[in-house]
Amino acid sequence: MLRSNRDDDKHRGGKGLNHDDTNNTSLQKTPHRKLTITNRGNCVVMIGFIIVTMLLANTVTFTNVMMNYQQEPVITQLAAKESLGFFTDVPDHAWQRHKKRFQLTQPNYSQNKAEIDRLSRYSNHFWAENFEPEFTCPHEFRLGKLGDGGKWVCDPYRILADTGNGKDAEGKCLVYSVGSNGNFDFEVEALKHVSPDCEIHTFDAMKQGRRKDFAAIAEKIQGITFHHTGVGPTSQRQSHFKRFGDIIVDLGHQNRVIDLMKIDCERCEYAQYKQWLEDWKETNVLVRQVMLEVHNSDYPGVVDIFNVFQKAGYVLFHKEANFMNEGKAVEVAWILLDADFQVPE
Repeated sequence: MLRSNRDDDKHRGGKGLNHDDTNNTSLQKTPHRKLTITNRGNCVVMIGFIIVTMLLANTVTFTNVMMNYQQEPVITQLAAKESLGFFTDVPDHAWQRHKKRFQLTQPNYSQNKAEIDRLSRYSNHFWAENFEPEFTCPHEFRLGKLGDGGKWVCDPYRILADTGNGKDAEGKCLVYSVGSNGNFDFEVEALKHVSPDCEIHTFDAMKQGRRKDFAAIAEKIQGITFHHTGVGPTSQRQSHFKRFGDIIVDLGHQNRVIDLMKIDCERCEYAQYKQWLEDWKETNVLVRQVMLEVHNSDYPGVVDIFNVFQKAGYVLFHKEANFMNEGKAVEVAWILLDADFQVPE
C-alpha cells in the first residue's frame, strides 16, 4: 500500500509541514525584517537631523555673538581727553595701562642725593641709572639718519589728525628745528613721513660750517625755511639771537600747535629751558613733542630739567645715549599730555 508524503513525514518523526505552510511562515517573517530596517533608517535620519539642528543653532549663536562684539562701541574718551586730542583711538582700558605704567616708574631717578651727585660727575654712569621712558608710543619712528641728527618721534602718522589747541583740519603740520649744523635729515624725513605740506623752520646760530652754506642747502629743499638765528637772549655779542617768544610772534605762530620741537643747542638747555616753557605759554602755543639733546649731567640742573618738563605735562617716551659723545649726552623725547594723566587713580 502506498503511503502519502505526509505519512512518510510522520514516520520520520516530522510534523508533517507541507509546502504551503513553509511559504506562509516565510511570508510572516518578511514584514518584521522590513520594519527593523525602516526603524534603523528612521534613527539615522533623526540623529542626522539633531546634529544639523545643533550645528545650525551653534552657528547662529556664534554669528550673533560676533555681531554683538562688532557692534559694541569701543570707548576712547579718556585717551582723547588726557592726550589733548592726540590719541583718539586708544581704548580706555589700554589707556589705563599707560597711566599705571607711568605711576610705576615714579620717581624716575635716584632719591639718594649723595649718590646722584656722585654719579653726575660721570655722565655715562648717571644716564645708565636715571631717567628711563615712562610712556610708550605704539608706533614711534625715527626721523633722520642713524647716528647723530635723527630723532625719535611719537606716532608721526597721528600728527595730521591732531586736534589739540583747536588745531584746524587742513592736514598741515608745523615743525621747529633748533640747531642743524647743516644737517637737514630730520627735516627731510618729516616732509617724507609726516606730510610734504609741513611748514618747517630751522634755526641755527651758525650760518655756515665745515665748508657748508647752511642757507644754500636749505633753499634746495622745498618746505624748509632756514633762519640764521640762535635761540636765546639778545645781546651785543649775540645780536642774531632771539627768544622763542619773539620768534613765534615774528612768524605769526601764536595760538598754534607746534607739532615737533627739535632742540640741540650745545648745552644751552641748562640756562634756557624754563624760559622756553614760559615763552610757549605766553604765546599760547601747544608744543606737542619735544626732542632734546641733554649734554653731560650737570647736577642739580639735569634733574631740574626733567622735573620741570614733567610738571608742565610732558612725559618721557624715548631716551637713547649719544655714543658719538661716549654716552655722556642723551637724546630724550617728551610728549605733552593733560595733567590728569599723571594723577594716580
